[in-house]
Amino acid sequence: MRSPNIKVMADLFQMNIEERDIAESIKRAGEYIHHVHLSDSNRLLPGYGNIDFRATFAALKEIGYKGHMALECAISGNPEEELPKCVEYLKNCMPEY
Repeated sequence: MRSPNIKVMADLFQMNIEERDIAESIKRAGEYIHHVHLSDSNRLLPGYGNIDFRATFAALKEIGYKGHMALECAISGNPEEELPKCVEYLKNCMPEY
């Protein structure tokens, strides 16, 4: 049964463990994705592990995702230095919206 009140949170750290292809899983879940947790494969900031964020963001764009994304990860280092670097990294991985 379809319910407009039941949605999915795409948690990239967990998807890295459980899914064969994160981007393909995002495409399959499509309309059900309501929120995205950004974390790399080692639970650090995006860019410090091996998740393909370019493919992930391309898949989110393909499904028309316009919702929120949140960092859910540890920061190895000074947050005042690491967070701006993370923002630049994520911007470089995102296709134009």
